[in-house]
This record gives sequence, C-alpha cells and structure tokens, in this order.
Amino acid sequence: MIKFFRKIRKKLADDNKPVKYFRYAIGEILLVVIGILIALSINNWNIQQIEQNEERNYLTRLVQDLKWDINELKAVVKENQSRLYQCSVTLDMLDAHNIPYERMKLQERTRELEIDTSSILKRTFGFGLTAIRYYSKFNISDATYRELLANGKIDLIQDKQLKISVVDYYSNMENRLQLVRKIEMMRDNYVQTLAIQGISMYNIMSYKEFDNLVPNKANIIAEIENIFYITGANQGALKFGKRSMEKRTKELILKIENYLSN
Repeated sequence: MIKFFRKIRKKLADDNKPVKYFRYAIGEILLVVIGILIALSINNWNIQQIEQNEERNYLTRLVQDLKWDINELKAVVKENQSRLYQCSVTLDMLDAHNIPYERMKLQERTRELEIDTSSILKRTFGFGLTAIRYYSKFNISDATYRELLANGKIDLIQDKQLKISVVDYYSNMENRLQLVRKIEMMRDNYVQTLAIQGISMYNIMSYKEFDNLVPNKANIIAEIENIFYITGANQGALKFGKRSMEKRTKELILKIENYLSN
C-alpha cells in the first residue's frame, strides 16, 4: 500500500500539483506511523504469547514438582509409621514400660496405620532391632521454583494471588524443612549411638538368644526409646498440624491447576 501511495505522489509531483501532493505526503507519513504502530502491536502480542507460554510451562513444572513432593512425603511418613511400630514391638519385647513411652505409644495408636504390620511382626527380634536404624530423609523437588527466582521469572505468573501463594508455600516449606533437618540430626545421633552397641551382630537372633547374650539392656532400651520419640516428632513435623505439609501442597496444586484451566 505504501508503494501505491508513492506512485500517486510521483504522479502528482509530475503534474505540478503541490497542494494535493502535500496532502498525500501527510497521508503517507500517517500510513508509515500506523504501520509502525501495527508492527509494535504485533511484536508486543508475540512477546505476550511467549511469556504466557513460559508461564504455563513453569506452572506445569511446578505442579509436577509438587506432586513428586506429595509422593515423597507419603513414602517417608509411611516409613516413619513402620519405624514407630517396630520400635514399639521391640520395646514391648524388652519390657520397657516407662510412662513417657506408654503415653507416646497410646498417642500413636490413635493415628491411622498405613503399613503392613504383619510383615514387621514376622521379623526375628534381631532383624527388627537392626531395622530400627534405617531411615530415608524427606527432600522436596524445588528446582523449578529456584529457577524462577534465579532467572527473575517469578513475575511471569500474572495472577498476583497465585504468585503470592507460590512464594508463601516455598517460604513456609523452607522453614518446616529446617525443623525437620534438626530432628533428623538428633535422630541420626541416636541411631549412631545405638549402632555403637553392636546391634548389627544380633541380626538373625531370636529374643531368647539376644536375652541370653545381653543381660544388661538398659543402654539399648534408652536409645530405642530416644529413636521412638524423635521419630514421633519427625512424623508430627511432616504429617500433622492444622495445615499439614500434604494439605498445603495439595491446596497449591489445586490453585495452579485451576489457573491453568482458565
């Protein structure tokens, strides 16, 4: 179209019609300006589309990370349940019945068990004693969130409330994990102290064999009780509370998925 106007301009100039030429010159300028504005508008639209695609990509990855966190959390919580039950079985066999242990055991019985207790009860005493030592640590998958922060992409999330929810979730999770790590360090110390008692050598022993071999069990009982209590504390930090980690994670997943579906 600009080429068309230039032909008209040339014809008018050749015909010596300056007034009309001036009008068409102004028109050509306006046309160029309009063309530039349209090009800028298209460019801005393209940028918006790119940013929206980036936003959706990041949010989709966040959902994947959060779902992984829930599976990881459930696995560690289940392992804690197994450990609590194993400690309880072992301490009962060791005839440990102090008041704090009994109170804690009663409290744990009021919580739903999601483990196969029959397989634990089939273990030899020595194997159960050894199994108490092994744990998994809870870790979250926060690579996508850290990438958002590191690349300055957090503002790609257009919904302000959703952005606040994402930042608040990971901030809260970081605080909760600091508590969990402190508990895990205490637990690891108790496990190490129990290992010093040489329990690995009792792996295949029945309780009767163990009882004959180890007449003084006070130190072993004390460390198993410590592991029982600290595992309960770890379970509380991971699973329970007014807004448990699992509940908060599911809430954020729902918010993101609702946003993506609109």
